Amino acid sequence: MAYLKEGGKFTMFKTPVPIELFEPKVRHLSSAEMHGVLAWLTLSGDRELADREAAEALRLDPNELRALVVRFYMLGDSAENARLDLAKRAIAAHPESSDAWLLWARAQAPGVDRRSALETAKKLEPEHPGVLTLLADELVRQGRAADALAYTRLALQRSPATLELMQLHLEALIAKHNCREVDWVEGNAERLFQEGCSATVNGVTISCSQLLRDKWDERYQRCSRPRAASKAQPSVQ
Repeated sequence: MAYLKEGGKFTMFKTPVPIELFEPKVRHLSSAEMHGVLAWLTLSGDRELADREAAEALRLDPNELRALVVRFYMLGDSAENARLDLAKRAIAAHPESSDAWLLWARAQAPGVDRRSALETAKKLEPEHPGVLTLLADELVRQGRAADALAYTRLALQRSPATLELMQLHLEALIAKHNCREVDWVEGNAERLFQEGCSATVNGVTISCSQLLRDKWDERYQRCSRPRAASKAQPSVQ
């Protein structure tokens, strides 16, 4: 990406980096936590299994966090009241968790309440990819897409690409007129997404990579048009 951004120039340097030693701490998961983890791990690949595991986790512990997260995302945006109830349970039982506050933020309409929840989540975990993604979304909604680039870049360093994140990242790149990088992202869409990533458009399920490629022309024209227009303007003596 640096090579493309700099027009074919890239400087590499080497420096010693001290690596801090760490000792992992091992603990046994409760039965509810075990089912919650399994639900979370299988959400993107086997939704039926994820639903069964989440149900078992919540039977054992009605406030198991990962199971609440899975249920929240399985419901979809249309189930506003049910999602709000899950988010309330999450922050009541886990006020120290950025994941819980992220659910609360997603359950709110864009505005003051959402921003407040996001700031709380960001204080708890400054580099949480989901929090960074929603902060970027807030900036794009405010017409400040270029300012969202710092959030989307960091989120992409911390997690695999999601459709939501990549769409926001492209909006930010276009706003900054980083056309080469837009080209690179579109050309590598297949590699950027995990297998099984898809979205429903007008009732048709389409892969995330295909969805990005289908919108390539529109996005690239928006990226290059302002730059081309500025070059075409005659100089004024």
